[in-house]
Amino acid sequence: MKNVPALYLGLAAALLMAAGQMAAPFTETESILPFTMVHRTVANPALAAWNAAPSDPCGSGYCLDPDLDVYSYVPAGAEAVAYVFHGGSGSAQMWLTGEEEAALIGDLVRSQYAVVLLESTHRPLDTNWFFPDPALFNPDDLPQTFTPTDDPWNATVNADERVVRNVHALLGYDTSTAVFLAGFSSGARFASAMAYSLQLDPPALGDYAYTSPRTNTGGGLNVRAAAVYNNVGVPYYFGNYSPGPTDPATAPLAALYDTPTIFNYSLNDDKNPTAEVEANAAFLTTLSLAVETHLAEPTRLRADRFARVLGISYAESRDLYAALVADPNYVDTNGLVLPAADGAPAVLALPVGKRTGVEEQLKVLRAEHHVSSQFHDRTVAFFDGQR
Repeated sequence: MKNVPALYLGLAAALLMAAGQMAAPFTETESILPFTMVHRTVANPALAAWNAAPSDPCGSGYCLDPDLDVYSYVPAGAEAVAYVFHGGSGSAQMWLTGEEEAALIGDLVRSQYAVVLLESTHRPLDTNWFFPDPALFNPDDLPQTFTPTDDPWNATVNADERVVRNVHALLGYDTSTAVFLAGFSSGARFASAMAYSLQLDPPALGDYAYTSPRTNTGGGLNVRAAAVYNNVGVPYYFGNYSPGPTDPATAPLAALYDTPTIFNYSLNDDKNPTAEVEANAAFLTTLSLAVETHLAEPTRLRADRFARVLGISYAESRDLYAALVADPNYVDTNGLVLPAADGAPAVLALPVGKRTGVEEQLKVLRAEHHVSSQFHDRTVAFFDGQR
């Protein structure tokens, strides 16, 4: 974890100075958020089936851990819970250690949402979430890339859904609690899948694609809205997907998707073309759902931009800004950041923690594949409208 954002540091400094004291200097042990999230572990429902597979994934170095990390914070008076799903190659802690990510957690808590961060069940074999997407997890099409030849995915593909349900009960919530879902990248795809599936009675673990009849008989969670960051959503839950003869029976259920959804996406995202995101959103509007879209475009670099990176002062930000804008290879005449800026000597000379934060800011400024705090306020407002 890192230190408190500049906004909180500035406020704290003002209060301390008013009392005749000086603000404490930055230390690497300070927390990025002005509150502490509770760390728990939950049993991994995928463990037994995966580790006991005939292909011996453990022998290949692909054992699953018995417990998964869960981080939660429940503000006083919270009447709704937001589950947040990390991106591929990420982890739950990315929402604690990244400035752009943690801003959403803070905004949700200030708006009286309990916030829960979960790990996916299947690290380290695959970096994405399990969800019933026939293009990725079809047990009739084996072996999968990076998957043991005698595939144990069948019995574990819905284990991530089980994790959400198990944590929901662990925290003392029931089917009446308003549930909101947010995710980035593969976590966004998972959020869109769960926006449908969590409303239904939970399936058996062996039901890889939820093909057995799953009707909502009162066992589902009270899912109110989903936020998709930098992904198109699960195609066959949304509209721009043509079912094939081998696809699961759930493919036509796109027309039954009924969760209000907000899309926050980026113009230069190399993993999710804007046209695909917009096609998903356009389809949902035909279902008379509440749908919002927000497109992040490249943003001019400002002198104080890097002060939002934890540990970087306003003076350091302005020095870094001056070094970048002085070279047209790093910042163009319109003030837009170019890819070469990542290798600028002033960036590479930073300590690792600060350099990582600066590199992430450069990605956001270029509207690439990264969580952007630009639309966090719109996400919270959208959620508020569905409570």
